[in-house]
Amino acid sequence: MSRDSTSTIAVVTGGTSGIGLATARHLLERGNRCAIFGQRPINVESAAEALSQDFGSERVFARSIDLAEPTQITSFFRELDAQGLARHPQAIALGKLLCR
Repeated sequence: MSRDSTSTIAVVTGGTSGIGLATARHLLERGNRCAIFGQRPINVESAAEALSQDFGSERVFARSIDLAEPTQITSFFRELDAQGLARHPQAIALGKLLCR
């Protein structure tokens, strides 16, 4: 079964630095679209700019969200859905999930 890489998107939490950013880059190098998010807007902007420059902005979806805020997570995925992007069945979770 093949998957259309233009209509699916891999989601990498913590994808704005370190291993998460390297994972996003790896996925993009292999032709995937990639959604990244992180808590710090400056890191999100920097990662999105670098990845967009290397792979094209149409393949990178980046948002600043706080994982401790469920409504922000829901909004992130609703935005992906609204753009007609099916999430890859195995979203990649990196980074910490802190519960209050």
